[in-house]
Amino acid sequence: LRLVAEARDSYALGGGYRGYSVGLADAVTCAEYRQKFDLEAPVATRDGQFQAFFARWRENHPDAFAPFSIDDALHSQMDALYFDVCLTWPRPPSGVRPAEPIPPGARFPSVPTLVLSGELDTVTSPSEGQATAKLFPNARFIETTNLVHESAIGDGGVYVPPNGQDFSQCVGPLVRRFMRSGGDAGDTSCVAKIRPIRTVPAFARDFTKVEPATPAPGNQADALGLRLASAVAETIGDAVARYYTSTSNFGAGLRGGRFTFAANGKGYTLKLRDAEWAQGLKVSGEIAWDQLSGAVAGAVTFAAPGHDGALAIGWNDQETEATATLAGVVDGQTLAATRVAP
Repeated sequence: LRLVAEARDSYALGGGYRGYSVGLADAVTCAEYRQKFDLEAPVATRDGQFQAFFARWRENHPDAFAPFSIDDALHSQMDALYFDVCLTWPRPPSGVRPAEPIPPGARFPSVPTLVLSGELDTVTSPSEGQATAKLFPNARFIETTNLVHESAIGDGGVYVPPNGQDFSQCVGPLVRRFMRSGGDAGDTSCVAKIRPIRTVPAFARDFTKVEPATPAPGNQADALGLRLASAVAETIGDAVARYYTSTSNFGAGLRGGRFTFAANGKGYTLKLRDAEWAQGLKVSGEIAWDQLSGAVAGAVTFAAPGHDGALAIGWNDQETEATATLAGVVDGQTLAATRVAP
């Protein structure tokens, strides 16, 4: 339900053609991607082939898009897979085979070539990146640790020159060095230090089931208060984690409330309004995320049945083993604690 609430047709980008050309994107899709029908068949017969393909999927692979059904995927507002965009595309020229953009026997130039593949890329896998690099006589292949698709220019950060959307502040700079030097990416040791994708250990329904934060000097909060603070941190981390999946600058709390995102020149400002990650625990406040330095910091208030308080939280998102610091008041007691960054 939350995925549906957050998705709002992100692929109808609009704007100037120099920034993004829908026509060019469709041309690439229809010339190079495998289709669910025969692109060489007459247009009048393609829809029947298309429907037959998904009829077989419904029978043989009903969980292909779990937790969504195949029909959910086909009719989604966020049509990321362009299933039917090429149904009326012109037949390819004579001698051109659809989904085979490289002619047999093609020879590739010996210009310096850099091929990057995100370790976790499920669109173009590292093995495909290695195969691409082998086509060029003078190529270097780099697998970017913990990253996904388009790791140099589209790693999820807000667009900040000169490194694009690379909030690892690693891959973008080495690409720029490669281009400026004519083929030398320089020191690439930062690739091995790119922080992991952080995941939730468990979606706790109740904040009392959350692992407590670790008390720091000066802490007066009891074990329940430390659990409450830890659940507040998870609520904030949930908003941070979801900003890239939302296409409308707002997100839904897992169990209620909402949060919004606004670019601030260096990253994003997140505002939470009664966001619930654990049921009944409502968190409100503002978090600033500097995607150039990695700093995440902010202050929130929270309330749950029989409990309330206020916390300041901070961590550095670029650190591999990031630790969040928590400071404030829980149920009238001073809280000082740390925990793994959410």
